[in-house]
Amino acid sequence: DLRRYSTEPVYDTMQVWANWDRQKFPKLETLAAVLGLAGKSGSGDQVATWFEAGDWQRIKDYCMQDVRLTRDIYRRFKQYGL
Repeated sequence: DLRRYSTEPVYDTMQVWANWDRQKFPKLETLAAVLGLAGKSGSGDQVATWFEAGDWQRIKDYCMQDVRLTRDIYRRFKQYGL
């Protein structure tokens, strides 16, 4: 629960989808697929390899996809009144 560390409202898409049940957290990719959104071009376990190779652009692109996908999921939730 991130709310205890913040004085600002936090909207956690993963928490909302799992109805605040820690045992039911979906992966971002799974949540995107359920909502009909495009997925990402990589996965988090690849970042270490890209880091070791100094492939900063690929890391940046992957992180931006993560942020955009999270934003799109948030917008879809709001569209459905969640």
